[in-house]
Amino acid sequence: MIATEYWIGIPCVLLLGLLFPRDAITSAVVFMWAPVLFRHAIYIFEHGVPNLWPVEILSIAFLTVPYIGVAFGGAYLRKQFANVT
Repeated sequence: MIATEYWIGIPCVLLLGLLFPRDAITSAVVFMWAPVLFRHAIYIFEHGVPNLWPVEILSIAFLTVPYIGVAFGGAYLRKQFANVT
């Protein structure tokens, strides 16, 4: 099951795509991976490396793909509205 924070992040990534159209993909990846890496670093420090870490990394990577699409869509909308005015 996907956490509630993931669904809240989708409009945030759309806004990042609108604000930073040149760096839309970068902002989406950083938005997803920065908190994950921070949280996992703390977990690894306290408990060690989890047994299924490759599966976890792949699942996080798959969850990043919709964020990239939404941010790119926001950048596209920004460019379309910039051409209209």
